[in-house]
Amino acid sequence: MTISEEYTLNKTKNTLFEAISYLATAEGDLRARLKNVDAIYSLESKDFPNELQGKWNDVIKLLTKFPIENEDIGITQSNLNRMQNRTASKISIMMVKLYQEISNIKDQTI
Repeated sequence: MTISEEYTLNKTKNTLFEAISYLATAEGDLRARLKNVDAIYSLESKDFPNELQGKWNDVIKLLTKFPIENEDIGITQSNLNRMQNRTASKISIMMVKLYQEISNIKDQTI
């Protein structure tokens, strides 16, 4: 693993940790927490190792499942307004699993 790849892996892992920590500890409805966790929206598929990119894309698909209703708030915000709690919970669980998998990759490279 190159230094650049290791840096990206660490950054992605730390960003995921920040996101799931906020989701687990902040007050309010889980959908509202998803709206406010900026760390999620700074990640892109290319930030993940190849074997995890599809799983991140699955998270993004759930966050952008419905067509945009209001151009002023954007597709993700529009989707979060329509999302059910169980979908928000599913997204959170997927992110925890991604964090665990990226941690395992990191641990294997050391």
